Amino acid sequence: MDSREKKQLKRQLEGQASLLVSENSDVALVAGLLTTCSALLRTAEQNMPAAFTNQEFDQIYAGYLGLAGGVNRFSQFGQGYLSQTYKTLLQEQMDKATQLQQERKTLEDQLTQTQHQQAETQQVLTQLKAQRDSAQAEHQAAKTQKDQLTQEVSDLQSKTEALKAQRDSLQRQKERFEPDLEALLQAVTAAKESYQELVAKGYLSEAVMNYICLLGWSPKGEYAEQEIFSLEELIKIWSPDGISKSPAIFDPLKLRAINAEYIRRLSPEEFQKKAEPWIDQAVHTPIDKKLLCANLQPRCEVLGEIPEQLDFFDAMPDYDVSLYANKKQKTTPETAREALEALLPLLSDESLDFSDRDTVFNACKAKAEELGKKNGWLLYPLGIALSGKQRTPGGGTDLACMMGREKTLERVKAAIEKLNG
Repeated sequence: MDSREKKQLKRQLEGQASLLVSENSDVALVAGLLTTCSALLRTAEQNMPAAFTNQEFDQIYAGYLGLAGGVNRFSQFGQGYLSQTYKTLLQEQMDKATQLQQERKTLEDQLTQTQHQQAETQQVLTQLKAQRDSAQAEHQAAKTQKDQLTQEVSDLQSKTEALKAQRDSLQRQKERFEPDLEALLQAVTAAKESYQELVAKGYLSEAVMNYICLLGWSPKGEYAEQEIFSLEELIKIWSPDGISKSPAIFDPLKLRAINAEYIRRLSPEEFQKKAEPWIDQAVHTPIDKKLLCANLQPRCEVLGEIPEQLDFFDAMPDYDVSLYANKKQKTTPETAREALEALLPLLSDESLDFSDRDTVFNACKAKAEELGKKNGWLLYPLGIALSGKQRTPGGGTDLACMMGREKTLERVKAAIEKLNG
């Protein structure tokens, strides 16, 4: 070892010695000793000669053993100290780790609880939001309904005001026209009674209405000459232009003419239905109503006049034989007896069908031709013999078919006796 190396080793040893003196920590002391021993061993190894004597070896070995023993004692001391220190530090670290784990678990539990609370809070927030949205929608609907109700109330108020104004106007008009209205009401009542009286007399309600519409009013244009109108036609053509400035005059003859036209326009079935109540007032014996109505309809002007035309069906009225005289038919009571005597065998023939008016008429016509006479000469006396009247709803053969064979023969025989006087 040269001087430089010796100086360096000395400095190291002095430095290490100063470290051992200044350090109070056992750990630092053991570390310093271990470092010094290690440095000495390296130095000794480097400076060991390749060959040495036994004395040198013993000296070196003894020093080595001393050094090794010191190192060993220091090692054992340091190991125990370090072991205890490490154990203490380890225990402290483990306690700290356990505490940290517990704190971590506590924090995790708190975090989980917080997450649950957050989820519950979020759910509550969602429900509250839905309730808020529903409440807003209900509020909006209520507001809309309120606006509608407000508008309706406003409209009702406007209508109420308008009705009040109209009521006041009508009240003023009523006060103004009340006298005229009273007179008009009386006139309407009278007209209603007159209308009911006309219907009760046998006038058709349609005809009465038609006639009343023409009182003080007349159609214009293409309808100017027309008098018969249905209700639909009157509604279609009526206009205020046709109102006459002159007062209307009630014309019973015109009413009769219009009523007669309405009767003629009825179907046979409709006429019979309307005429039967009037027929039943006068006739209580079996007759052919269908044939009677066929003869009445073209001659009837007012249904109420039907009974007086049929009074002979139930009982033969008393009459004068002068009725048989007719210049137009060239008949006299004498020729009437001759005609009736010629008809009696014909009408007594059982093969003659009284239910067929045309058959009876043709048989009588053939008889007139056989006698060289006209139909009127033969049949006019038959009508007088069956009715005792000059005017009847039907000719002689029609009356015979209405009454039937038995009553016809009975009345013809009575007429011949009357003419024989």
